[in-house]
Amino acid sequence: MLAIDMMSKALMQAGISPDCIMHLDCQDGMAAHKDPVTEIHKFISETLNPVTRCRDCLIYYFGFAIESGQWALTWTNDQGYSKVCILDPNIILPPPGPDDGVPGARFVISDAPGTARMWMRP
Repeated sequence: MLAIDMMSKALMQAGISPDCIMHLDCQDGMAAHKDPVTEIHKFISETLNPVTRCRDCLIYYFGFAIESGQWALTWTNDQGYSKVCILDPNIILPPPGPDDGVPGARFVISDAPGTARMWMRP
C-alpha cells in the first residue's frame, strides 16, 4: 500500500491530524458488517465538524473501475461471501446539507482507468 502511505505522510506533513485520515481497504477477509458507503459517510459526518475543526475532505481512490467510470470494489468477506460495491459520485459525496458535515471543500482523486469524466464536478 505504498500509495496510501505516501498520501498519508504528505497529508500529515501538510498539518492534517492522523485522526482526520481514514484508510479503508476492501481486502479479502474484511468484516461482513463493513459497507464502504456507510464507512465513508460515517467518516465524513463524524470528522467534518466544528469540534475536530476539519472542514475540507479529500477522498483518494486507487483500484479498479468499470467501463462507465464507477469505482469497482470487490472482496471476499470474513464469512466467505464474495462482495461487490460499485461507487459513483452521487453515492460517495452526500448532497450539501447536514449529512455533508460543515461547509468546506470536497476533493476526489481517482487513480483508476476511465474515471475522469464521471468524477469531475463543478
